[in-house]
Amino acid sequence: MEENKNFYCYSIQLKDFLSLQGIRYIACSRHYKSGNRFWVYPNSTALDDALVKWDLYKKTFWKEK
Repeated sequence: MEENKNFYCYSIQLKDFLSLQGIRYIACSRHYKSGNRFWVYPNSTALDDALVKWDLYKKTFWKEK
């Protein structure tokens, strides 16, 4: 089975965070059923590092209910 080479982001907050980290998306579209916008990023170590930072950021500033 082939590994997915892209990361699909459905969160505006995460998209903005990734932009601040200098990571650029390669495509933007809308989901065919829901109509929600999403952004596509190529997988990379920089993206992996930014997603780890995002997870820590969320835990620090957003308390889960």
